[in-house]
Amino acid sequence: MNASMLPDGTVHIPHGNNTRHLGGYNTCHGRIVTDHPLIRSGNPAGFHPADWDILQSRYDLRRFIDLRSAGEAAEAPAMAHRSDIEYHNWPLFDDSVPGEALDRVGGAQSVCENELLRFYYELGGSPEGVNEFYRHIYSVILHGAQSRAAMARFFDMLLAYPAGCTLFHCKGGKDRTGVLAALYLHALGVDWETCMADYLLTNRFTAAAIQEQIAGLRRHTDDPDALEGCRRIISVDRTYWDRAMTELTAEFGSLDRYFTEALALTPEKRIQLRRQYTRAAA
Repeated sequence: MNASMLPDGTVHIPHGNNTRHLGGYNTCHGRIVTDHPLIRSGNPAGFHPADWDILQSRYDLRRFIDLRSAGEAAEAPAMAHRSDIEYHNWPLFDDSVPGEALDRVGGAQSVCENELLRFYYELGGSPEGVNEFYRHIYSVILHGAQSRAAMARFFDMLLAYPAGCTLFHCKGGKDRTGVLAALYLHALGVDWETCMADYLLTNRFTAAAIQEQIAGLRRHTDDPDALEGCRRIISVDRTYWDRAMTELTAEFGSLDRYFTEALALTPEKRIQLRRQYTRAAA
């Protein structure tokens, strides 16, 4: 699907970080996903007080869900807690998972002064090493017991508290957040190809930041593989889903059964979710 044909989900705050709502999509039931009750974002630690004020006044933000590990959340707190916004930290995996993924790739420690380039070499120093790292991460997100429990809790919260807006985020707002956003849209009846097109919008919303980081890397290396590998680290790619979806199909047969059996999102709950988070087409 051409990205220009997708709804404009821009959330207009001055210091947004891949911050957008998930509304405007057509569902297979002839309805449209409601615009503002759910907003996805990168880590909002960089939000200013004015951003929070806009999110509350314009979007009726009442709660936000931090999908990062406890260690990540402690290292870069998402906000100075405000009594009028609920905060929940529901990690999709713990602090050991990235290290386990690094071990699988078999990369080496690097002393490179550029953090992104150093991470690339830790991932084996090849674009394929980057791909392998994220394939493992996505498998953990979709199949790990901790992530399944957190995602089930997320959907139950949406069902229990339909009023107001919920913001959810991880570190970059692209992988953990991207997986949960795709599952949310599909649970509402949005076809999977459109869910994947929305997932890939991260590359458009962060294009300027990606370009800036790659330009900075050119001061450290002119290796095309290194530049491509770093680009993959800071962007999203549908191939990251491949292994996890193959495993999902082998275990459950379909996403519908995954919703029911892995996330306790039964057909009855999905009907209620559609009632609360979609509207009639004009």
